[in-house]
Amino acid sequence: MDTFRRAFQRQVGVTPATYRRRFGVAHER
Repeated sequence: MDTFRRAFQRQVGVTPATYRRRFGVAHER
């Protein structure tokens, strides 16, 4: 889901690293 990830990043304004650390790999997989 690249669209959702891009929208989320644009709204929060954080990098993928922070997103993974905040949500963890559980959300990604």
